[in-house]
Amino acid sequence: MFTTLAIMVFTWGVALYYIGYDYGGTHTNTFTLMLRSVLSSFEMFLSKSNLIGIANNCKDSELYMFCFAIIHALALTISTLFAVLCFGKRILYWYRGFKWRLIDSDDITNVFWGLNERSFVLAHDITKSSDKKERFIFVDFPLQEESPSKGQSFSGILGLFSYKINALRKISGLRNCIMMRSSLRPSSVQDTNVDFFDAMNIYRLKQILDKSTRVRFFLLTTDEDANLKAAINMLNKNVCANAKLTIYCSSRKNMLNRLIEERWENKLKLIDDSRVAVTQLKMEPDKMHHPIDFVDIDKGQGCVTSKFKAMIVGFGSTGQDALRFLYEYSAFADKDGNKSPVEIHIIDNNLSAVKGKFWQEVPGMDMLVDKEVFFHDISAGSVEFDKFLNANIERMNYIVVAAGSDETNMDIASMIMDKALLYRKKKMSHFKVFVRMYSDNSIVKFDAAVKVYKEFCSGNEYAPLEYFGNTKELYCYNIIVKNHYEEEAVKFYNSYCKAVGSKTTWDERREKEITKLGKIYGKRSLRRKEGQDKANCQHCYTKMKLLNITERQVSLSLPNWKKDKSIIDIDKEEITPWLISLYNVSICEHLRWNASHIMLGYVPMTAEVQKLVSGTCDEVTKQHSCIRDWKELDCETQSYDYEVVKTTVLMAQ
Repeated sequence: MFTTLAIMVFTWGVALYYIGYDYGGTHTNTFTLMLRSVLSSFEMFLSKSNLIGIANNCKDSELYMFCFAIIHALALTISTLFAVLCFGKRILYWYRGFKWRLIDSDDITNVFWGLNERSFVLAHDITKSSDKKERFIFVDFPLQEESPSKGQSFSGILGLFSYKINALRKISGLRNCIMMRSSLRPSSVQDTNVDFFDAMNIYRLKQILDKSTRVRFFLLTTDEDANLKAAINMLNKNVCANAKLTIYCSSRKNMLNRLIEERWENKLKLIDDSRVAVTQLKMEPDKMHHPIDFVDIDKGQGCVTSKFKAMIVGFGSTGQDALRFLYEYSAFADKDGNKSPVEIHIIDNNLSAVKGKFWQEVPGMDMLVDKEVFFHDISAGSVEFDKFLNANIERMNYIVVAAGSDETNMDIASMIMDKALLYRKKKMSHFKVFVRMYSDNSIVKFDAAVKVYKEFCSGNEYAPLEYFGNTKELYCYNIIVKNHYEEEAVKFYNSYCKAVGSKTTWDERREKEITKLGKIYGKRSLRRKEGQDKANCQHCYTKMKLLNITERQVSLSLPNWKKDKSIIDIDKEEITPWLISLYNVSICEHLRWNASHIMLGYVPMTAEVQKLVSGTCDEVTKQHSCIRDWKELDCETQSYDYEVVKTTVLMAQ
């Protein structure tokens, strides 16, 4: 509307001046007449009128002068509106920031460093989820290092006077929000003697933070290295000495970064985009995300009767986390109490570059390669990959595509779906393709693809193609700030303690582990134990489905497991299918526990280490004596797995 109105007024101005100039030396030269009219019409928007050049008979006309006044007034109004659009928000932000510098606040101040989709999405979700009137501050800064020798570009100069229109649109729905701009990146502040905010040329932000009691910083740009450097800069300079500060930093949770996070206790929280995306699959079992939905189950005995076969295309950060998830959650017991067969195939044409780091984190891979996990150093678009699909698509159950870009992912997923429709006899039964989506800009195309392939399989309850990891689902208050995964884990831990008669609380366990093992190894032990509590929450769906609780008509009794006798050894004459199911699912829990520990980097304990330690786990060498077959465990150790199953049933009831 604004653009259309401006063009209309300009056109009317040209016509008005054309009539007024049509005399004397210009009335015989159309080009000169049109040129003068266009120039004068432009000048209207600068509050300038060329009335002196208008013909006298036009000046004497009341109608002409009325039109002249109206059109000039409209042009000036449009110019004023344009100025307000450009600078009005800045004036509003200046006033609001000035007020915040003077008034103390007990509400939370959220500072988003960088203008990006993740920040906008999270800010809006915090607003929806919070009852308080939280403050929101967006700090714009260059996405890349700028050389001081380069001249300022025209777009850069405009940026100094007006904020990016797209950014303003993204935050338009936020209440209590302001925006600032810095010419320096927070990761570039190197001088230890200079105040951080002074170096960034946003000292007014420091004055606002000094009036706040609780502050959250969000560093969510795609440059993860710069995010972490900026977070360390801020923590080293103690940028919020008068407030409780928490920094949420988008960065990969590798070994070094985890140590950095643990060093800063609860002040630094890393957000691993890939890990959160895969956790999304774990936490939404009702959408058929778990491996248990793609195998045959003996509902009477709580065991699995078919092989689970998966493929991961792309072994980057998402592919690696997908392997951890699938290997752990596909650990099922068969009817003989052994692990049911599993095959997970990894496809990547750059395996030599990525396998080394993964092996360092997961040394137990040596026990799995070419037995349960198979690596293929081929490209997804190669002839070799086509032959591999032809040979294996019939028996595939679960496929994850995470090749690094949305366009590539969709091409590969389409190729796989076409093969499935051609060669699978059972079509989409026990089969699904999960595609990682990196940018929400692709959501329209992804939605269209899902709908297209669902039409081929109208008889199924679920779409055979699904995307995961989109920004709106990952960057929300519950996941990033509230961390409801941990809340669920605390509930499970408390229920488990109640079942086994322990009185140690979640926080007390944290204190005990640090006191017992020291900060580094105590944190490692806590990461392992708390990780198991989280996994037990997320694995409830698998256990419930194996136990077939929703369809069982008998009373769900939960007998006690004794130190020397299991639930099926107490009275062998009264063994029921329910007891057999409980026993088999306990084996499944141990198999899951084994798989989880291997993926966490633990290995079976050697006889030499066993002589040197008093407990079951040595956190220094990351060895655990219980990483072994279920039948090799003593009855009391087996009871721990049963108690997890028992807790799951109790929580469900």
